[in-house]
Amino acid sequence: IEPTITCPATKEKIKILVNLDAVEPITTPSHSKEILIASNILVKMNYPSLENLIKRSNVKTDYFDLLLECIQSIQTSTQIIETGTASIEEMKEFIELLTSEQYKKLIDFFKTCPRLEQNISYTTSDGTTREIVLKGLRDFFQ
Repeated sequence: IEPTITCPATKEKIKILVNLDAVEPITTPSHSKEILIASNILVKMNYPSLENLIKRSNVKTDYFDLLLECIQSIQTSTQIIETGTASIEEMKEFIELLTSEQYKKLIDFFKTCPRLEQNISYTTSDGTTREIVLKGLRDFFQ
């Protein structure tokens, strides 16, 4: 792929070549799609879609809406609630009733998701070789 970057030093736009086959996702060993938020409540998560990420690319991180879109199911000791069968209002209420500790556990899911990161060398018009780090899908596909 050939994303266009803006050099932080010169502000010039530069098209760079990135070999995606050489980019390995960075993972966090403790990351899990299943999050125990209480002794009797397990939340299963889906990863955000590219559409979810693009939709939020110019917006300050709002995890509430992202949670609404990424919770797959909620399992208690007596039932499993698939988000496809629950209403948006019920899901909003579930999220609003979380304690700050429970909410943080769910947000940590996004913060520890596998991510793309690659150091890239490029040369600016003044002949200087510089380096930049591409992080996340947005940097790779801009």
